[in-house]
Amino acid sequence: MGGENRDLKLLPKVYDSVCDPTAWKSFLNELMDTLNLAATNIFSGDYIETDLTHFYNSSNLDSVMIDYYEHGYSEIEFKLCKAIPEYVREHEHIFENDLLDRMNIDWDVEGQKINKLHAWCKDSFGMHSRAMFSLNTKPNHWDFLTLHFHSNANENIPSAVNTMGFLSPHIAKAININRPFLLLEQRFKAVLDALDRFHIGVVILNKNSFVVVKNVAAEEIIDKGDGVREDVRGKLVFSNAVKTSIDELLENINLQAQGLGSLTVAIERGKDKDGYLMQLSVASSRDLDEQDYYLCLIVDPDNRKIINTAGVEAVYHLTISESHILSHLIRGLTNNEIADVRNVSPETIKTQVKSLFEKLGCSNRIDVVNLVHSVNIPVDPAD
Repeated sequence: MGGENRDLKLLPKVYDSVCDPTAWKSFLNELMDTLNLAATNIFSGDYIETDLTHFYNSSNLDSVMIDYYEHGYSEIEFKLCKAIPEYVREHEHIFENDLLDRMNIDWDVEGQKINKLHAWCKDSFGMHSRAMFSLNTKPNHWDFLTLHFHSNANENIPSAVNTMGFLSPHIAKAININRPFLLLEQRFKAVLDALDRFHIGVVILNKNSFVVVKNVAAEEIIDKGDGVREDVRGKLVFSNAVKTSIDELLENINLQAQGLGSLTVAIERGKDKDGYLMQLSVASSRDLDEQDYYLCLIVDPDNRKIINTAGVEAVYHLTISESHILSHLIRGLTNNEIADVRNVSPETIKTQVKSLFEKLGCSNRIDVVNLVHSVNIPVDPAD
């Protein structure tokens, strides 16, 4: 029972890595300590989307990886990696010596390189032997996990193999679930790098409202957990009591003009705080895995970097009075508050606001904010 309980404790860390691949290191570190290993790593290779090829390792390998690449050992190991799908079925394992025997290595040519690699592994992190556990063997990608054993670890090997027999299907599943997220991240990364200069929060959601990627501004808004947050599963949700959900909003978008529409909503926040503005629209339709992805823009009116009405004032030839009204609207003041500031009656302000809306071609305050952003885009200047 002790071994089973130990293995179950490792399981949550496997699924922590689904939406956060950096969490693999924490899992591999715990796996190494639990099984008393010299080191451990995961290799995920892809024949089609080469950007999805990843190598995750326990922390003790970090300091030796530069030396590993400089000596060309990665080229030797990559040949071993590519051979694993041919000789090992999914969720089964093979010890390296057995793999080399099956590969019919030309020891006069390749043997010296492999022997040097083994000597380096022993000197660098105390590896005496290792076993490769096949996770996924697909036509387009293959993944495996390697356990590196100490020279004195023979008695621990059967226990480690049993643990991996339990964990391997779960690790394989987590990697498969994560692949579309990684692919999306690669495709959107260049865009989001640019959008980190954008003072509006930008989030890419899948059809189930799970966050795929987000820029810095969105991360700052979401981390506050006030109005909108990311739950433990990585799903974007409203944090305050509202009559609808983000799932329902996405469904409404799909019903609009064959999914080409967009929705803008106000998000309530805590007491005495201006709400966020959220705009949802389709980012790409059935581009990956026949799923829809959505662009979510979140505006924080408290972020003064995003407020600049000069462009609208010039384009629409606003009078001084209209410019003042626009400035107050953007700041979130009510008609009564604007009346107090301008020392006029609320009815006068109501008439002036209506006139301004007509001049700008807007029907409400959200439209006005969107117009301001479209004319004066809230982006940092070039370096």
